[in-house]
Amino acid sequence: MLPRTLLSSSVAVRGAEIVPRYLGPRDEPWLAALIEVFRAYQGLRQHALAERLREPLPLRAPRGSLRVARHVLDHATRVKPCAGGRAEAARAAVFRHAAREPDRATALARAAIELGLDPDAIEEAMFADLRSAARVGPVPADLSPMALAQRANLALASALLHRAQSVRVTAFGNTRALVRHVQLVGLICNATAQGGGVRLDLSGPFALFRHTLIYGRRLASLVPRLAWCDRFELEAQVALGVGPGRVTYRLRSGDPLPAGRELDRFDSQIEARFARDFARLGSDWDLVREPEPVPLGGGRLIFPDFALVNRHRPERRWWLEIVGFWTESYLRDKLEQLRAAGLGQLIVCIDERRGCGDLGLPSGAEVLPFRTRIDAQRVLERLDR
Repeated sequence: MLPRTLLSSSVAVRGAEIVPRYLGPRDEPWLAALIEVFRAYQGLRQHALAERLREPLPLRAPRGSLRVARHVLDHATRVKPCAGGRAEAARAAVFRHAAREPDRATALARAAIELGLDPDAIEEAMFADLRSAARVGPVPADLSPMALAQRANLALASALLHRAQSVRVTAFGNTRALVRHVQLVGLICNATAQGGGVRLDLSGPFALFRHTLIYGRRLASLVPRLAWCDRFELEAQVALGVGPGRVTYRLRSGDPLPAGRELDRFDSQIEARFARDFARLGSDWDLVREPEPVPLGGGRLIFPDFALVNRHRPERRWWLEIVGFWTESYLRDKLEQLRAAGLGQLIVCIDERRGCGDLGLPSGAEVLPFRTRIDAQRVLERLDR
């Protein structure tokens, strides 16, 4: 995620609206120059690259945008430092021998013998776990200047959503893939039919008491999935930290952001494991992936993860929904809506680890809690009750 200092230098606030400084075609020449600098320093120390980047590029680059692009490239070329244990052992050996023999070269040589290292390698080993001493990795082969601009824009959009109080998405065309992703990452969301499309009202990280960092990452992962839709608009109320109150961030179709990859057959390991466990029970119930959305009244929709249909009596039909992040009030409201809609044949499986409020389950909640695995046998027992 972008540090707050980079975020502040990459947006402007006009009235109550955030105006992000996205990178585009006009920035590609200096982005290409920046990529070439990283390529030239591949295999060298990070501190050497940092020294070079204190000097100007061959082409003029906006300072704030350059810092964001460099941040993205740093992550794309990052090589994991050596294990900290080796570096700590090297430092301990050198300091121990230095306490007995003040001559630097002698202390290094004796520490190298003790650890079985080449004398020329002992000093390098001492700092192997430091980021500045790590090597610069290769630039990804597919990272063109345009792709770098899109990654930088995605980092900016993601950082803004990390500071959101609430988010509303209105989307049209191929919205099922978008809803699937919302379900995959377990966001707190209410879906409403919207003139041939769907409106998603989501809680932002700043509305929760716990898991805000994890939740923020998962909310940000929604951004590249929006490109699957024919048309969309995202509106977020963001605590930017400049000026009073919240400011509005808007993201629309056509903004220069990359598209995400297609989803797998199952949205998560939890779903895949449950489907496998349920099939092994050998019951009279068929598990249907991605059933049709169920209207709740007032235009609201629920997109269950599974339908469970009795093979011999198809009129016996249940829905199963998996809830990731949740608060007590969100879960209570959802259950009340389902009861009001007369949707009695519904099993709601909630992840106990993702509770984001101070309180537990609502009293009388008809739900099936789980942690790492949904109990397929308990689900079957509920169906046959």
